[in-house]
Amino acid sequence: MQPVPAPFVPSGFATSSPILQEEDLTIFESGATKEYILDRYGNGELRPKAGSKASAYYHQWAWFSESTLARPLGLNLMLRAKDEENSDLAKDVVTKLKTRLGVVEQALLDWQFILGNEFSAADIMLGYSLELVRRFKILTSQ
Repeated sequence: MQPVPAPFVPSGFATSSPILQEEDLTIFESGATKEYILDRYGNGELRPKAGSKASAYYHQWAWFSESTLARPLGLNLMLRAKDEENSDLAKDVVTKLKTRLGVVEQALLDWQFILGNEFSAADIMLGYSLELVRRFKILTSQ
């Protein structure tokens, strides 16, 4: 498989997705850059051993953060931009977000971090999504 060349990255793309440039490598997407950094510089830290049960949970939470939790955030922002934040769709988005945050809350009931008592890159990914909820005041009454 041939990599996509750096010129493929559209001008201004960095405003919506992080771009990592190192030597002759240019990649985008936060999950991809996280994995590259861990592969190259992580020294086996911030994620469980590949193939372990803990690794499966690590991937679950990293992807949950980027897709399942982040999706209603993006929809909410788009609806706000169109002045539709009180529409039925916007209310449904907030309901889904609350449900997904409930999943996180349940997972953290007995643990300090998302995978237990050890901080991992999954916490970084999750923390970013949670920060977006706070920063954009999506759940202002909670």
